Amino acid sequence: MITQIKKFFEQPEIESVLLAKLLGLFTKRLKSWRSKPSGEISEKQLAAYSSLKDLLQMGTHILDEPNSHQQFRSLEYTLRRKKDEFVFIFGGDNDVAAYLDEIHKNALDILLAWRRLYHSNKPATGQERDEHWRQIKKLGQWFSSQWQRGARKTFFKNLFQAA
Repeated sequence: MITQIKKFFEQPEIESVLLAKLLGLFTKRLKSWRSKPSGEISEKQLAAYSSLKDLLQMGTHILDEPNSHQQFRSLEYTLRRKKDEFVFIFGGDNDVAAYLDEIHKNALDILLAWRRLYHSNKPATGQERDEHWRQIKKLGQWFSSQWQRGARKTFFKNLFQAA
């Protein structure tokens, strides 16, 4: 009986069919594992996204409180320092990297304008002061738009992958 079973499985057609089925099952299982983020990755993604949203929200209110620029600078520094980790936990997405670069550029612009207005040996006056105020207001509006909906466009596909 064992000899007959062995001969049955030694037939080339049966062998290739079995291998194809096994390969198909393995591929299907591998794809399902990749599409499901682990609990740890999902928590890291949500924590990173939350820190980004905090920075964007702070950028909208940088003019509201005297020391808000210090908190904003701290959040921006943390985000910049952890950019590679941030991109990694979002799957190495180039859109995420480009978006973080854009946030960094705008954060530096708003911080430089703020510094020129308040924390300089020779604060801006006249037309230069007005220009810095316009720039801060414009960037504050940009941060507000990103906080309200812009960040979702970039991160939604990575945050809520199908299980």
